[in-house]
Amino acid sequence: MIYFIKCGEYVKIGHSGQVRHRLNELRSSNPAELELLFCLDGGLREESGWHIRFVKYHHRNEWFYLAGELAEFVKEHIGQIGNGSVTKPYIARRRCDGRLTLHGLTWNERMQLLRATRGEEQ
Repeated sequence: MIYFIKCGEYVKIGHSGQVRHRLNELRSSNPAELELLFCLDGGLREESGWHIRFVKYHHRNEWFYLAGELAEFVKEHIGQIGNGSVTKPYIARRRCDGRLTLHGLTWNERMQLLRATRGEEQ
């Protein structure tokens, strides 16, 4: 899994087979609050692709400034709902037919996210 973890003005783009475990490891060695934003399917190769895509926002190692196109990408994947956003992290999976499925959200949260991404009224 490719994970996007937020820490202040930065986002860590990494990969792990056990994202929750990795998040806890990072939290134990980081004095600032960390937030798992979302996960995407993929491994090391896909992670490298994301690093290349957002190279102009690179800070250090796997940490990137949450700005510009990267901030827009994150905002897109979190989804704006009303005045707030989906606060739970979710896992987006691309099925073989190209459709996107979301895991980790309730039915109502999925419907809110779907309406928000379509630009529909609440």
